[in-house]
Amino acid sequence: MRPDCLPPQPRDDRGPPAAIEGEHPALWDDIEDLPFLPRGTVTSSSFWIDPARARTGLHQDLLDNCAVQITGTKRFLLARPGTVERAGALSPKYDAWARLSRTGIEELAADRSVGTHGEDFFFVELDSGDVLYVPARWWHEVVNLDASILLSGFFGSRGHVARLWTQVHLRDTLHRARLLGRGDCTCHPAGP
Repeated sequence: MRPDCLPPQPRDDRGPPAAIEGEHPALWDDIEDLPFLPRGTVTSSSFWIDPARARTGLHQDLLDNCAVQITGTKRFLLARPGTVERAGALSPKYDAWARLSRTGIEELAADRSVGTHGEDFFFVELDSGDVLYVPARWWHEVVNLDASILLSGFFGSRGHVARLWTQVHLRDTLHRARLLGRGDCTCHPAGP
């Protein structure tokens, strides 16, 4: 997709969508075994219930993801692995299971000086009942076009998840010891 073909994006200042696992634990009984995820893999799921115009920042997840749109419409804007890195746009902000970009996908696609190519960018809109497979390390930004509910099914092989868990646990230990990303993370409120 050419960068000038990215559709206009709705804006919302309310921040990223929030997972609801802690608020409605009974929902997990209904999704304990997700039949669309590969057998023999380690899985983790999240529900995202948000109003129109809610959006995520540009990020990449460390695990593969099957995004299942339950109701409403979401727009996924995607960039190939390496696109953010080539642009020098990696964020130092700490997140345990994702890597973050310090710029949005629209700015990245529009900046021809960073050596990105139009074929590095894609978008897809998910309506109720649609499923999108987002491979690990693909950069993506997600925008609600209207109020929506999405189920994310993250997964990976046992060996891959064990290696990632070890890396994530080490980084998280450093973070909790205030040696990595303290005050610049997705898990603690920003200081005054």
